[in-house]
Amino acid sequence: MTILSRVNRWFILGSFLFFFAGCASFTTFQTPEVLEEGELSMGVGGAGLILMEESGPVVGIGSTDLFARYGLGANTDVGLKISGIIPFIVLAGDIKHQLWKKPIALSLDLGASYFVLDDYQTFGLYPMILAGVKPFFAGVRLTHLIISDASNTMGFPFYSSSDATTATIPSVVLGLYIGNRFQVIPEINYYLNTTGDAFIFFGMGIQYKWGGKKEKK
Repeated sequence: MTILSRVNRWFILGSFLFFFAGCASFTTFQTPEVLEEGELSMGVGGAGLILMEESGPVVGIGSTDLFARYGLGANTDVGLKISGIIPFIVLAGDIKHQLWKKPIALSLDLGASYFVLDDYQTFGLYPMILAGVKPFFAGVRLTHLIISDASNTMGFPFYSSSDATTATIPSVVLGLYIGNRFQVIPEINYYLNTTGDAFIFFGMGIQYKWGGKKEKK
């Protein structure tokens, strides 16, 4: 393969990954613990993308993330996240319930996302299980996408049609959450699609929490 053809190939692949990465939320930036009632957290993160091929890894464009969570009480909180790079911006929300606190934190999470650009749009569902003993956490998630355009879904992405394309991508997340009020969250999201190809998001997030009960001295 000549240098020129390799550059062209990487350019096409990078453009595809850039667009695809902007159509769904591929980062986690969550812990297995939920916020206390009335507690609020806000954060920012970024991720780089690596596509695993037989010829070796290929680096692509990742995404940036703005995220926030609010504690509802009853071991439950909700979150909102904005992901991507303009104009490929994804809006996502989720609700998380913590089942156990000790000896291991375990929570169930269900998220959804929406992306639209002209007539192209996607709707995503993200069921996830997170578990960990601080500072380590791990989880498994399914990313289910309905990819279509507004003309064949009457403007609603969850009304699929014969022209809509669906994709379900399983993933594993591994990471750390370091700190209490101020937290640093490095993570790795490993995705394996139905064709056997894999891609990885290496992410780094930071967040700060307000409210809730005062920390014990």
